[in-house]
This record gives sequence, structure tokens and C-alpha cells, in this order.
Amino acid sequence: MHRCHDQVNLMYAEVPEDYEALGDSHQPAGVGPGQEGNNTGKNPLPWSWSSYRKESACDSELRFIQPHVAQDRLGRWRIIVQTAEFPQRVAIDVCRRVDDVCKVFTDCGRKSRCVQRYSYQPLISLDQDKRQVGQCPTMAIFRFPTSCVCHVEVDKSSQILAKSNRRSSVKAIRRP
Repeated sequence: MHRCHDQVNLMYAEVPEDYEALGDSHQPAGVGPGQEGNNTGKNPLPWSWSSYRKESACDSELRFIQPHVAQDRLGRWRIIVQTAEFPQRVAIDVCRRVDDVCKVFTDCGRKSRCVQRYSYQPLISLDQDKRQVGQCPTMAIFRFPTSCVCHVEVDKSSQILAKSNRRSSVKAIRRP
């Protein structure tokens, strides 16, 4: 690993273990307090979602992990580089009850269910099957659970009707 230090250093990006930055109260980069959604700083928005009472539709557990072995996006097992100098953290958000009814839609007459979403995360790793003495790590892409979302049944007939109405009104506007 010592021989590969410079190469690993170029690939490494520290992920801070900061739960607050992952939550609802986090502001996008370049946005100051009271300027949510407006990074010019001139006209702060008159309201913020943070002032509303909110509840997640699906229960999930947010945590950081430091994987040591994982399957890459192609299904190959790889050894994740984890050292004191290069700790690799991944923020994950795991549904507590996949396929359960969403909490906020239990009495609205529509079907709903909690669904696990995933995203891809690059990590510095070694190919487990091709381990060689002196092999330097490379970057590989890994799939991790990143959110728990609520899918709600939508009435297809009303969507088709709405699209049809929009097309009719667009055609009517185009006519001289």
C-alpha cells in the first residue's frame, strides 16, 4: 500500500460523519441562512419547509458504514481500502419495513408502499479475485441503499383524461 500512497491520495475524498448535513435542515452549497433555494443572497424565500410539521411517510434508519468487502456494480467482490489515513464512509438510509403501507396514506383510499431506493458510490478498492503482491487499488462503483420512499397508487384513467385534455387545449391554441 505504501508504494501506492500517492495514487490512493489522488482518488480519496473524505466523507464526514455528519448526520445533520444529511437531514432535512441541510442547505445546498453556497446558500446562507434564510436564503434556501436562492444562492444570490438578494431575495430570501418568504417561507421554508423547515417551519412545517413533517413526518416521514416510511420509517428508515440513517447511518454511516465503513465497508471492508462489497460487490461492485458488476457483481464482483472487492476489498474496500480502509486505513487510518483513508477511512471510507458511506451514508446509507435503509427502509425499516419495505413494502409496508406508507404511514401518511393509511386512510386516504389509495394503495401505497414503502420502497428502498439505491444509488452508486465510488470507493477505492482491490479486486479480490486478482490479488497480486504490490497491486495498487483502483476506483470501483458500489450500490448502496440511500433512501426510503413512498409509492402511491395513481388512477391511470384520470391521468389519461388529463393528458387528453391538455393535448386538446394545445391544439386549440395553435389554430388561427
